Formats: sequence, structure tokens, C-alpha cells
Amino acid sequence: MATITEEIYNQVQSLPENLQMETLEFVNFLQYRLAQQQSKQLDNVSLADILEDISQHGTTFSDIKDPVAWQREQRQDREILGRE
Repeated sequence: MATITEEIYNQVQSLPENLQMETLEFVNFLQYRLAQQQSKQLDNVSLADILEDISQHGTTFSDIKDPVAWQREQRQDREILGRE
């Protein structure tokens, strides 16, 4: 019994060249789609790891003692070099 790869090869060989090219384009599309799915899985794992880490270590801003004072400080206008 032929493997799937061998069967695909045999079937594609019997096609005219223009359909062989179309088959190749479809295979390239499948490879692209697989890469996209794998990329999304990696992104999801990374995001899940980050969220898990944050949840285990408490709040990210725990070093800020007075949130209102910190917010006021962040909102202060600062001088921009070259502008007067």
C-alpha cells in the first residue's frame, strides 16, 4: 500500500501542468495556513503564561504606594527640549 505522499505524487503526475501548478499553489496555501495556526498557538501560550505569572505575583503596580499621587505625577506637563 502506498503512503499518502506517494499517492498524492502519483495523482498529481497524471494531471496536466496547469493543474499541477494549481495543486502546488494549494499546498503552499496549506503550509501558510498551518504556520498561521502555529503562530496563534504560540501567541496564546505566551499570553497565558504572562497572565498566569501576573496572577501568581499579585498586582503589577504593587510598588506604587499612593496611586493618586502617582497618577498626578504622570500627568504633569514636562518641558520638551527645543520648545519654549
